[in-house]
Amino acid sequence: LVERLREGGEQASAFCADSRDAAACSELVQRLVTDHGRIDVLVNNAAITADKLLPMLSERDWSDVLATSLNGMFGASKAASKQ
Repeated sequence: LVERLREGGEQASAFCADSRDAAACSELVQRLVTDHGRIDVLVNNAAITADKLLPMLSERDWSDVLATSLNGMFGASKAASKQ
């Protein structure tokens, strides 16, 4: 998609980062600002689910869901808000 956008004259980048890691979110934001000068839009789209019945859901499963869905959104939003 990035290649197609660039061929059309648009600026585009793609990065991978662990959204649960606040330092990784901050680094990603810095790379975006370095490459593009600013952030116009942040889409918090990272989420996972633990597809199990409650009695089968482990504490680890639940922690992973919260870390990805909530902590990831917080880390990315906090890093981007400083820009």
